[in-house]
Amino acid sequence: MKKCSFFISAACAMLILALPLVACADYVSEPGNESPAPYQNELVLEYRDFLVQSSAGFIVASEAPGSSVEVGRLKHNEVCYVYHTYELGGEYWGYALYNSWESGAHFEGWVLMDQLLALYNRHEFYAEHEHDFHLYVGDYDELRQVDEVVL
Repeated sequence: MKKCSFFISAACAMLILALPLVACADYVSEPGNESPAPYQNELVLEYRDFLVQSSAGFIVASEAPGSSVEVGRLKHNEVCYVYHTYELGGEYWGYALYNSWESGAHFEGWVLMDQLLALYNRHEFYAEHEHDFHLYVGDYDELRQVDEVVL
């Protein structure tokens, strides 16, 4: 009887110790085999946020580039994350991930890139200005003597 209670106690302890691991899990979505084989090797990586800009008030996300099968709609001025792009018949399509915290909507699909505006973020800023940054070596005596700082 003591062996049985020992094993039950050990199993309960392991479940309690494993609980924080489950609580810390995040949802990570990456495109897997959603991209059809004919153009899998012709994709251009983007990995950045875009803002929806449409005079119609929304854009349609499709199942595949050029497809009429709708998987979702993105409203004007909403942000989506584009994994990669593909050119089809002179039009650029982006494979986008959309998550709305307000409505709870979540979908992935292909959108026309000419209806999206690339967002300039800290990664692009650093890449553009990385040569402007340099390590300061010295003291701050000169700054202590300045009476007025103009911003």
